[in-house]
Amino acid sequence: MYRRIPTALRQDIFGRKIVMLTAIAIFILGALGSALAVDMVMLIVMRAFQGVGGGGVISVRSRRWTADQSE
Repeated sequence: MYRRIPTALRQDIFGRKIVMLTAIAIFILGALGSALAVDMVMLIVMRAFQGVGGGGVISVRSRRWTADQSE
């Protein structure tokens, strides 16, 4: 059975750096796909892909900020 793992749990398993670089890579691939889209459907799919990467970046940054404030 497949279960989605939140970004925070991924950070605990793999570390912040790997998760952040993966989120940035997803964001960049989504941006490149959006720029090279040949029709509206591809543009919408790539923008959704870009949103997933952007959401991952925001999650990592907010968790990092929270961890830095608690020290």
